[in-house]
Amino acid sequence: MDKDSLDSVEEFWVPKIQSLDQSVPIVLVGTQMDMRKPLDAKHISTEEGTKLAKRLGADYYVECSAKENSGIQETFQKAILAKIRNEKRKLDLIRRMLNR
Repeated sequence: MDKDSLDSVEEFWVPKIQSLDQSVPIVLVGTQMDMRKPLDAKHISTEEGTKLAKRLGADYYVECSAKENSGIQETFQKAILAKIRNEKRKLDLIRRMLNR
């Protein structure tokens, strides 16, 4: 929900992760959504989070609030789906290489 945190994802965390392994799936998670105040310039909207996820090439963007117990299950489901999709892509690539 915080713009400073979002900026650090784009400027530090994603480049750091991708420098270690380009194939790691990314799930961008907006946390503490119960704290979001729509008119507060420091808080990000769902639209801003979604746009950043697309720009970063993230597999999914989800929002959650542990305090309100909302979006938690979806967050874990998307993380699992991202991992499965990533493994499927790797397997498909290996199959294509072996069929040459």
